Amino acid sequence: YVGEVAVESALDAIQIHGGWGYTTEFHVERGLRDAKLATIGGGTTEIQKMVIARTLLA
Repeated sequence: YVGEVAVESALDAIQIHGGWGYTTEFHVERGLRDAKLATIGGGTTEIQKMVIARTLLA
């Protein structure tokens, strides 16, 4: 869930900066890249929910 919120926040930041949000000068685009990598590395939200449920029910 945190990864999804991070992506949403990064997209909002890019929207606020307009066209400059996609340039590398302001490092806003890096936030989106990092957030996307975090969601990929952490697994999907559904997988995380299954892992948590399995841990709680074990």
